[in-house]
Amino acid sequence: MSDLISRSTLMKKLNDTKIQITFDLPVEEILGDAVDIDDFAMLVQDAIQAYRNMVIGAIKEQPTAFNVEKVVEQLEEWTFNADVNLGDGTVKNSDLIASENAIEIVERGGVNDD
Repeated sequence: MSDLISRSTLMKKLNDTKIQITFDLPVEEILGDAVDIDDFAMLVQDAIQAYRNMVIGAIKEQPTAFNVEKVVEQLEEWTFNADVNLGDGTVKNSDLIASENAIEIVERGGVNDD
């Protein structure tokens, strides 16, 4: 899980209409002189937009890899309150969680494998 990305930032980037994809294709050589270049360009842009929409849809369908809210919720759920003897006769009341529980919750990213 070292390559976490923001789904919303990626979708925003893909939806950025300022990003234009152009092709240096000899369209007339490939398709002949009868092709209207403007119509062809519009067709290509429509195809690109349809592809963007398909990619964004696929991204939206992906499960969350790390859910911060769930991690916090699970950490709070496993936290307990106790008096801790600091060793010098001082007792401090603290909220605690076992480190192995905390590590497991963070490694799962708040996402259960069920």
